[in-house]
Amino acid sequence: MEGERAEERRARRCAQQRVRRARQRETPAATQEQSVATRTEEVRIRRNTQQRLRRILQRESRAAVEESATASTLRARRRHQQQVRRAQRLQEPLDAEERAEQERQVRRELCNRRREVEGDLVRELSEGILTVSSLTNDDIQWLAKGQRY
Repeated sequence: MEGERAEERRARRCAQQRVRRARQRETPAATQEQSVATRTEEVRIRRNTQQRLRRILQRESRAAVEESATASTLRARRRHQQQVRRAQRLQEPLDAEERAEQERQVRRELCNRRREVEGDLVRELSEGILTVSSLTNDDIQWLAKGQRY
């Protein structure tokens, strides 16, 4: 009984293969060329679409990086200016104890802020949000002066 079933399966497979071969022989060469041309056109269209999408995404991500870098630079400059103003207030005449306490407070704030900004920069650089190339010349010169945020 199993032998008969196996024989039937083999016979069915052979018949299916004969039908496939006959269909392939019937297909004219022009139809095959058209299908190749159609596939080639589809591949070209898909590739062009992917390239367009990639360019759009690159433009959008560059704009987002520049906005992020600009915003963080502006925040850093504002904080720096606030700290400069605080430091200038320290130069006003005060008694030695108050001045010493204020200086310690400002140093603590500057140190904490520097650590925070450095952490933010490292995080933004590692996440790809901020790139060195997104910094402007003004930003680089400002950083090169040795000023901290």
